[in-house]
Amino acid sequence: MKEILVQAQRLVEKKWVNGVEFHVAVSPFLFPERLECEYLEDDGCLRIAFKYLDAGFEDAENQTDADGMLTMKIGKATGRILSVNIHVDRHDVDEVRMRVVDELNELPQTLLERSATLDPALQRNFQIAEEVLRQNLDEIRTAVCV
Repeated sequence: MKEILVQAQRLVEKKWVNGVEFHVAVSPFLFPERLECEYLEDDGCLRIAFKYLDAGFEDAENQTDADGMLTMKIGKATGRILSVNIHVDRHDVDEVRMRVVDELNELPQTLLERSATLDPALQRNFQIAEEVLRQNLDEIRTAVCV
């Protein structure tokens, strides 16, 4: 398993309300602090797990794409993406590598597209996950395609 530490860009926005200055920021509990990447041979899939500050257990639901290539585990209460599994064919190593790279390249856009269909309160969680994946894509590719 390969661990990737994440440097979150926690932007703080200043707002003035009735003459009072407020600093608005996304909770650090919504930003993953690291990613864990591994290939699960028994399942034939690449797993990217998002690890958050509150490493406790939370109820999750699985969502699978129509073609069955992508499964996400999403926190029921928080809407955070807990893990992404990219299902690949285990029989041809070169084909697996190409499919993993293709799916990794498409994953950030897939997350953005899915966020548009969510409740606005949960959209930011998918946008954060997309940003983290996009910023660490080269390192994830290196970890899983060596």
